[in-house]
Amino acid sequence: MIFMSKITNGHIITQNLDGTDHLDCLYRISLKALIYNDAGQVLVVKEIDRTYWDLPGGGMDFGETIESSLKRELFEEVGYKGGLRYQLFDASDEMYIERIDANQICFYCRVWPENFDFMPGEEGDEIMFINPEELLLQKSEVDAPARAYGAHMKWQELHSEIVR
Repeated sequence: MIFMSKITNGHIITQNLDGTDHLDCLYRISLKALIYNDAGQVLVVKEIDRTYWDLPGGGMDFGETIESSLKRELFEEVGYKGGLRYQLFDASDEMYIERIDANQICFYCRVWPENFDFMPGEEGDEIMFINPEELLLQKSEVDAPARAYGAHMKWQELHSEIVR
């Protein structure tokens, strides 16, 4: 009994015993951290070799929990070593990422760090807190700044409903 499988365009294609193909989708899970300072500004990072600002975060590694993935990504991008609390609050539509040949879903997490000891990490070139509206002024070849602003607006909408 031989099964043939191949990965293409974010899918695993397996040949069934009857010769028909079975298609399974691969999804890369990405997490983004929405962190505010006391002035209501959002923490953003410009990663090395990137031309745009984005929320810190990235793809989960196999076997990681959400918390361990957030901690790793925050360390890699903004040098953060402390503890944190988080609340998952939104998810993106799936999108195909050509450079990794996979479909991706991004989950947005509101993160409350224990401290604000941030500095560029090994993958971060620059970091700063900016007013959320400034994300809309950022020009990029991808829509990361607009998605980051969308996450901010979604959190504000959810938070205002909770306060009411």
